[in-house]
Amino acid sequence: MNEFTITKTEIGVDRWPFTVDEVVILVDEILAVYAKIGKRLYNLNGIARKGKPLSKIWLDDPGILGAKIPIGFIFKMCREKNLYADDSEIKNFGVF
Repeated sequence: MNEFTITKTEIGVDRWPFTVDEVVILVDEILAVYAKIGKRLYNLNGIARKGKPLSKIWLDDPGILGAKIPIGFIFKMCREKNLYADDSEIKNFGVF
């Protein structure tokens, strides 16, 4: 698995979507994306199945009733860090 760490300080308090201040983002060979906190994995996309539901750590968006803080920036960071072979791989799996 490919991985990188993101922090609340790095992303910004207003955009931070998690209940903890730091997570490790993991991308596996089938493009499943996970957030790792300690020894626990949380599923970040529809392909991810090895972890717990994201809802356990995903914060509500205080500006939109019933919505969660967006996590799309995480997938953008994965692409920017070249954790995917190419865009066709993403499209074939329907990840984004």
